Amino acid sequence: MTEYQPGQLGSILFSGATGTGNATGTLPQLDNLFATSVPSRPVETATPSDTKSNSIKTDAEPTKSSRVHKNKNDPSVQARTMFVGNVNVEVLKNKKCQKEFLRLFTPFGKIDNYRFRSVAVDSKKPRKFAIANGELHEERSVCNSYIVFIEPESVAAALSLNGTMFMEKHLRLDTLSQEKNYDTRRSVFVANIPFTIEEEKLWHHFETCGTVTNVRVVRDAKTGLGKGFGYVEFEDTAGKGLALRLHDSELEGRAIRVTPCMDSTKYSQQRQKERFDLMKQHATKKLVRKLKDKAETHKSAARQLAKVTNRLGQNYEGQRATKSQNPLRKTSKRSKYIAKKGKSGKPSRKRD
Repeated sequence: MTEYQPGQLGSILFSGATGTGNATGTLPQLDNLFATSVPSRPVETATPSDTKSNSIKTDAEPTKSSRVHKNKNDPSVQARTMFVGNVNVEVLKNKKCQKEFLRLFTPFGKIDNYRFRSVAVDSKKPRKFAIANGELHEERSVCNSYIVFIEPESVAAALSLNGTMFMEKHLRLDTLSQEKNYDTRRSVFVANIPFTIEEEKLWHHFETCGTVTNVRVVRDAKTGLGKGFGYVEFEDTAGKGLALRLHDSELEGRAIRVTPCMDSTKYSQQRQKERFDLMKQHATKKLVRKLKDKAETHKSAARQLAKVTNRLGQNYEGQRATKSQNPLRKTSKRSKYIAKKGKSGKPSRKRD
């Protein structure tokens, strides 16, 4: 049995033109053709390293992003991390400025890593792409930074840099611990400030009242722009007292509101009490209007109106009372019976 040769099938099918015209003579050749076996090739088996179960990452192997997220929330990492606010955005554009910024913290310990956050961009492009190309918001000149030290003791030592001037900006330093070091007795709440204001403007506005230790403007997490209010902390309580005098002072064309800063729990209780008092006032005024309409015809409404107005410290001005027509006079059947029979309301009995 011979092996198949290329073109053999075509020569057999079209060989009738040169043959005897009997097509049956080609049948043995066709039988021999399809009877030949195709040369077999060795079957390749998959090795254990190429199987699908080993090529897919399992849950036991966390990805890079999950490892980073876990490290950020690790209490041991947070104890070594310091927050630095009011950082000039030039540190993102200029490598030399970035080295000078990091050189401020090297005397307190070795730095493990650092990152910059709260960068406002003015572009429709992706955020990372805009930051890499330097397409930042024109009216936002500061950002925040997180510096991770090797040792936790370096964080406590570096807090002495709070309020240090760097590139014409006062740096604001804080830890990532759950317990904040804000003292409400030395702080004021500032409202109605411009949305594009920087911390440095508030710092200069209140520095005449005393030594400012901390300035914070509450900002939107996505845009980085302010929400219209913030906090200013002083070195002592005397600075807070002088800062309250700046209430209704003008800052960039706005009359700002300066009020004492209080604990969130006390503030919520005070707001709830104010809302309750306001609702009570509205209900009382509504009741007074209703009673005034009925006081001229109903004596009971006049008496109730007098009680309500006396509680409010107001004088009721109605019809002029006379002895025979007194709107406050009790005319119940019980009072008439008592006046007729005596104080006890029972007829007196004489003993025989």
